[in-house]
Amino acid sequence: HCSMCHTPLNLLGAPKRSLMFTGGHVDGYYAPNLTDTLLKSVTVNQLTRVFYHDELPGGGKVQGPMAQVNHDSLVYLKPDDIRSISIYIKSLKDPRGPMAAKAGTSKAQQTYTQYCGACHDSGAAGAPKLSDNMAWAERLKQGKKTLYANAIKGYNAMPAKGNCLSCTDQDIEQTVDYILKHAATASGVKIHQIPVRATPQLSWETGQRIYDKHCSTCHNGQLLNAPQQGDVAVWEKLIKKGVETLFTHTLKGYRAMPAKGGCVTCSPLEVIASVKYLLQTSLPQSNFSLW
Repeated sequence: HCSMCHTPLNLLGAPKRSLMFTGGHVDGYYAPNLTDTLLKSVTVNQLTRVFYHDELPGGGKVQGPMAQVNHDSLVYLKPDDIRSISIYIKSLKDPRGPMAAKAGTSKAQQTYTQYCGACHDSGAAGAPKLSDNMAWAERLKQGKKTLYANAIKGYNAMPAKGNCLSCTDQDIEQTVDYILKHAATASGVKIHQIPVRATPQLSWETGQRIYDKHCSTCHNGQLLNAPQQGDVAVWEKLIKKGVETLFTHTLKGYRAMPAKGGCVTCSPLEVIASVKYLLQTSLPQSNFSLW
């Protein structure tokens, strides 16, 4: 079962069996390399906690399809079975052998290639692509310290330190610097000179108007078990699923909530604006303006 997501696919969608368990992509998320290349320093006990407690070895929570696997499937296995799976995973060797550093590459580049490139090369799970200068320019508006902290502690679907358990905080900071430098040299423009991408965003007032008219009945009226506006504990738990996930649930419908909250005339941008309004008013210590 694990190989279906954790093995790369060829152009026809068949698994590349010569690269079993070296990582793949599913539903926009990266299913990480399960071999000793990534998990060499991870213990069996840490792996069992991934399955039973949604705890990533380096910190943060399991998200995306793997969270669904845990909650809908693995939770029903006996502890001995979970431990057996973990022991088996620990026995997996990368069929390509140890990853040798290319001559002339910096440690930051090596770290990026081994731990970060799987998502930042492809854009998996909403990760900004390495060469997307404007995406990095937007994020840099928050300040380098914020980018460092997000990379070290984990952010949305990105695990702490990109799952590099042996990396120090300084290693991660240097890797972030490598990403920013690469984004700048890719276009020959210094990243702080890149104009902010003109993505269409609707005003706070629009989000509030849509929310008050279509969402507040449940989110302020305790109907259909909807999470209530301003309930910090509930929204801190929900936001761990990722902002994109909350957008998708609202646009497509989730459990008792109809698609677009029942607003058939609302555009996707109006719905997203209302979600941002709800999040910002419920988690005022966070900043959702860039979404």
